[in-house]
Amino acid sequence: MGILALRISRFDDPTYSFLAWNLFLAGVPVAFAVVAEVAWRFRMRWWTIGLLTGWLAFFPNAPYLTTDLVHLRARPPVPVWFDALILTSAALAGLLAGFVSLWLVHQMAEERFGRRWGWILCASVLSVASFGIYLGRFARFNSWDLLTAPREILYDVSERVADPLSGSTALGVTLSFTALQLVSYVVIRSLGELTTLGSGRSGLAETQGSA
Repeated sequence: MGILALRISRFDDPTYSFLAWNLFLAGVPVAFAVVAEVAWRFRMRWWTIGLLTGWLAFFPNAPYLTTDLVHLRARPPVPVWFDALILTSAALAGLLAGFVSLWLVHQMAEERFGRRWGWILCASVLSVASFGIYLGRFARFNSWDLLTAPREILYDVSERVADPLSGSTALGVTLSFTALQLVSYVVIRSLGELTTLGSGRSGLAETQGSA
């Protein structure tokens, strides 16, 4: 947001101002996941289910920011590298916001159903989110259209899946973004576990040294 504000003030060009709204939407699933975890800890079952439903509906908005890179092109007098920096940082922010919310839900799933089902849930959510990215980028649907225009979504999806060209695009986008998100999430989670393990060993070494 700081880089975007600098671009607008320096070059008087609001071209990428839509990123502010997209970044806000990327933060919505984080809010849903945090509140859902609180409701789950207090054993508020129906509140948890409702909040997790809202989380799943808005989750695709977070990784969707990676597709905003399609807007990158030369826009003099703004250097193209500066615009690349803006779009890349927004994409990373979206991915990280999504992964934070996914991690919270993943933790709940592992505690309730075990490690295997926790990872199955993650893979399923990322697959659904990737198809949601396709619907947002190519079909131009929004998360709230699930409530306001469910019939239009079902009709459009059935038409696109039946069409060979649109169907192959939908499959390609879904599989590609599922792989990207799953690999990125596994790497980031593994790094976090290594950091935690390293901190634990350091603390143990200090304790033994003091003894």
